[in-house]
Amino acid sequence: MVVSSPLKRAMQTAQLLAKELRGSPGVVSAPRLAPEGAVEDAVALLLRGAPSCVVAVGHEPLLTAIAAHLLGTRRLRIDLRKGGVVELELERPGNAPAVLLGIVRPGHGKSLRG
Repeated sequence: MVVSSPLKRAMQTAQLLAKELRGSPGVVSAPRLAPEGAVEDAVALLLRGAPSCVVAVGHEPLLTAIAAHLLGTRRLRIDLRKGGVVELELERPGNAPAVLLGIVRPGHGKSLRG
């Protein structure tokens, strides 16, 4: 599942990502991932239904805050630039905490599993 902020550039990125993923999942527009979204609301959306894989496309600093929340920390210092990816794995689907698998910066390879 690909969930995206409804802002134009985020939706375009999400649609490109969805085409590359196995099964070509659709893109769900999620206002909770807009820049003014609340971390707790965004996390609840991403964990709903205990999905095996979710791709969230949004904006900084919200995406880093979501990753920090899922990792069980209040602070996470990463340089997540436009087009960057933070790959997390939930130990139990639908429940935090998560494990950090990797960070991919734009132009540094492909880590998304299809």
